[in-house]
Amino acid sequence: MACAAVAAVVLKKRPKDPAQPRRPPNAFILFCADFRKKNGKLSVTEAAKGAGVQWNKMTAKDKATYEKAAEKPAGAYRKDMKKYQESGKAEFWKRDPKKPKKPLGAQLAYMMDAKIAASELKKAWAALAAPKKATYQKQFETKMATYLKDMKKYMASGSEDKWKQQVGIKAIEDELNAAKEKEKAKAMAMKEKLTAMKEKAKDKQEKAKIKAKNMKMKQAEKAKKQKAKVTKSKKVKVSA
Repeated sequence: MACAAVAAVVLKKRPKDPAQPRRPPNAFILFCADFRKKNGKLSVTEAAKGAGVQWNKMTAKDKATYEKAAEKPAGAYRKDMKKYQESGKAEFWKRDPKKPKKPLGAQLAYMMDAKIAASELKKAWAALAAPKKATYQKQFETKMATYLKDMKKYMASGSEDKWKQQVGIKAIEDELNAAKEKEKAKAMAMKEKLTAMKEKAKDKQEKAKIKAKNMKMKQAEKAKKQKAKVTKSKKVKVSA
């Protein structure tokens, strides 16, 4: 499985940070829950559809009750989210803070310094004087050399594995690797089975050839004996 594919699967399967505040239900969700209680005989799909139709027909005054009920937990959620973001936990869940950051390429570094829009970068870079381009390129190469050294130390430290274990990625990767090994073993077993079948067919074919050859020899020997018998019989008649 390619690295990009593995990353996509991990991103899809990895759990959410248990420390991240959970968004409370909004006014419409609260109304839907109320609607389902009052219409218990409806299926989930029918209740959702019916709630949507009724919500759109409701006046602002009718909706205000649910909006007011939703506002208090929403306010608490916003405060909790702010604390969560400021604590650094959100960033930690996305990326190991100890992992070195790859430097920007020469053109991107120039774009950030010059505050140029991405759509204008190609034209602006082409118009930039050669010495200036060389300066950005040299800066990038210096930073890249440092980054590679830092990455080597980082990978040897075991920090990434520890971080992956903390955020639930390690278990998913182990599961994917186990599935990959299982698939590999299955493919190998199939290959060995096909090879064995081919060898068996080849052996059978060789045996058939030997059998046919032996049969041909027997027939030739029989024909030879028959011919000798006829010749002998003719000689006896002649001598008589």
